[in-house]
Amino acid sequence: MAQGAADRHREAVQRPGAGAVAGGRGLQVRAGPQSFHPDTIIIDLGLGRSESVQITANLRKNEAYAATLIVGLAGEDEADPDSLKGYGFNDVFKKPFDVALLAEKIRAIAEAKRED
Repeated sequence: MAQGAADRHREAVQRPGAGAVAGGRGLQVRAGPQSFHPDTIIIDLGLGRSESVQITANLRKNEAYAATLIVGLAGEDEADPDSLKGYGFNDVFKKPFDVALLAEKIRAIAEAKRED
């Protein structure tokens, strides 16, 4: 994800007591979630659809990420964003999307998970 976009997403979901980290690209993305256990991982499919699917599948293989919310950000040309749920994404937002809506949805799901 481009740094500017990552900053906008981080600002949208950040709240007191919560943190956000931008993974960057390639190996940085693969290593990022392994170094901490976030409630939510947002993967921009713009880094490559197959790479994004592979990252998500690898995270889902790890028991520590079984309950982690993984949200995909798909491009306008993504024919069937909902099909990505079959690869382990919990939800997919198609670009352009409302960042406030994404943040609201992530907060609601994360808060519900904390209450469990």
